[in-house]
Amino acid sequence: MYNILTWKQKAIIFSKKLKVVDYNHKGLNDLVNQIHIYSYIKNGVSKLLADLLDVGVKFIYVSHLSKTYLDGAAFHYENNPIIALTGRYNRLDNFFFTLAHEIFHVLNDLNNDSSNSIFVDDTVKGGGIKISIKEKKANKNAGRVLLKDKIYEYFSGSIHYLPYDKVMEFSRENKLHPSIMMGILAFNKPNMPFSAVQRYADTIRDKIPSKYKADLI
Repeated sequence: MYNILTWKQKAIIFSKKLKVVDYNHKGLNDLVNQIHIYSYIKNGVSKLLADLLDVGVKFIYVSHLSKTYLDGAAFHYENNPIIALTGRYNRLDNFFFTLAHEIFHVLNDLNNDSSNSIFVDDTVKGGGIKISIKEKKANKNAGRVLLKDKIYEYFSGSIHYLPYDKVMEFSRENKLHPSIMMGILAFNKPNMPFSAVQRYADTIRDKIPSKYKADLI
């Protein structure tokens, strides 16, 4: 717990460098329901983080401390929400899912209640670990805005064979990066071919502007 609090304090200190407007709950809700589009458009990550500031949410990218096993966290500080993600996984699909997950904690769970309230998440944990109703809801909503159901339906008959043309057609029509499609399929379908995931994989650290990085990752 001490390591997590130290990590949170590091994020808070860095967050003071970011100028932000008053928190706009409706604006954040509108943004997250279009979050998949940012994965597809040119410089989408940079635009997404700037748009978060425009609805009063500070984003911080800060590497995880030893033995914290964090993907991200959401909490309030001085009347604005802060979403902090770690450098634990350098994957675009993990970034978008974790960010959407934390946004839904801000929208549904924090409620501007207390600066001591924090949601800390390992969004890829498994092994039968029980998770709370709030965490399940955040996961479900993150999957929804990243088009999980549409992906399942579209690829229902071809999980073992994913033609490039079919993958790219879905990506174009739905404005969703193919690595997110593959990540969602791989996470929920253990028999998903690893080669398919690797073919469309993309990194995230190089796409995040330095102004959001609390340290060199």
